[in-house]
Amino acid sequence: MTLCDEKQAKSFGLGKNNVCSGYGCCKASIPDGNHEMTILNIMARSFDNHTYVQNFNPCSVAFVVANDAMPTNIADYLSQDVTYFEKLQLPVVYDWSIIGSGYCATAKADKDYICKGNSECLDVNRGYRCQCKPGYEGNPYLNDCQGLSVTLGLILLFLVGCWLYKLVKRRQAIKQKALYFEKNGGLLLQQQQMSLGQGVVERTKIFTIAELQKATDQFSEDRILGLGGHGTVYKGMLGEGKIVAVKKSKRLEESEMREFINEVAILSQINNKNIVKLLGCCLETEVPLLVFEFIPNGTLFHHIHYPSEEFSITWKMRLQIASDSAGALAYLHHLSSIPIFHREIKSSNILLDENFGVVLVELLTGQKAIRAISEQDRSLTSWFLSHMENLRLLDIIDSLVLQENCKEEFHTVANLAKQCLNLDGKRRPSMKEVLLEIEAVLSFHLPQMNEPNSPKPDQVFVTGAIQGSLSDCASSSSTFYLESKSFKFC
Repeated sequence: MTLCDEKQAKSFGLGKNNVCSGYGCCKASIPDGNHEMTILNIMARSFDNHTYVQNFNPCSVAFVVANDAMPTNIADYLSQDVTYFEKLQLPVVYDWSIIGSGYCATAKADKDYICKGNSECLDVNRGYRCQCKPGYEGNPYLNDCQGLSVTLGLILLFLVGCWLYKLVKRRQAIKQKALYFEKNGGLLLQQQQMSLGQGVVERTKIFTIAELQKATDQFSEDRILGLGGHGTVYKGMLGEGKIVAVKKSKRLEESEMREFINEVAILSQINNKNIVKLLGCCLETEVPLLVFEFIPNGTLFHHIHYPSEEFSITWKMRLQIASDSAGALAYLHHLSSIPIFHREIKSSNILLDENFGVVLVELLTGQKAIRAISEQDRSLTSWFLSHMENLRLLDIIDSLVLQENCKEEFHTVANLAKQCLNLDGKRRPSMKEVLLEIEAVLSFHLPQMNEPNSPKPDQVFVTGAIQGSLSDCASSSSTFYLESKSFKFC
């Protein structure tokens, strides 16, 4: 029995006797199993329902707690209400045993003996308990105790298995890359590079797939520059910070592989400031990847058909574009070690053959190659030729350049375009002849450019690419780029 009144509570507040000593708190030990006690009743109540101690002792509580976990600050406990004690959790140690079969010596012979394998029996009060032998762990009452060495062995076996799996996968990946490299003509390319000289080898790098995956953020959709019939082009950044365009081609037939390697070898030899450089390729994938220099800021198609106030293509610039385009193509046709010709012609994919007329017509009219006007006039070529025959050229000149009042030059370039559109390829002018004609027209503007205090001309560079698997080298829909104030073909 314990008593608690205001005087006794003050002693707690002063920090004296702040233990369960009978003032407001009492404790009793539960007898161990050597005693024949099977029931323990605990009752906590207040004679006056806490009427006189409500302000510092609002309720009575009884609980079981381990000896070494007994609360030390009893005063704090006295001031708490019942809600606090409902949530209170204190540790309890149950000293129990299995009784009914006696101690270990007799219990082991009993059919109800429950200690499992790798465990030992301990004599305790009036019975026995089970515990795992040293070096083992588990619940000895439910299952055989497991050796720590077995557990560690299983963990080690698992780790070794994971390592071996990764090793096998890595070797399989390396083997697969080697097979792709050989199938894609990697050995042939190396032989050709060596035969062409050290300079070509230095200019054309063979990239690993890991390099290009890192450069393009695993070929993320956010890095796509363009989609075309031959593949997808991604913007990438190499380890040294160089920005590149990576072309991921669609499936390439095995019969085309030798041609592909020959084209890569040829393109790697081209060293012209007006032609987009092939930096290298990757042959470790099912379909080869090509890496080109990156040229930012849009396409010729975009700047012709969607002009902006910030940058409009003047007649002078259009002449320069045509001149440098013809110059680059003339180089590819006549000056490179192996003549290179193009199949397709359009401003969004400047890959040209001897027919240079459509681009000239686009530069003159500002119209798209396929016009969404009427079925009769959908073809830009027929629409242009019709106006030429009816002597109505000025009716179709782009309004942006018509105001520059260069009528004679318009007619000269239009007649050149008409010659380039001749259905008989033998009657078309060569790119050298086209270049000379355009430079003659462009020369009329040179004195104006060289006048004092006049701005320098916007220099235009033209870059070309070869046909076949490389025919849309950077993008089938975006291969004529505007770089700062200079143009460059791919």
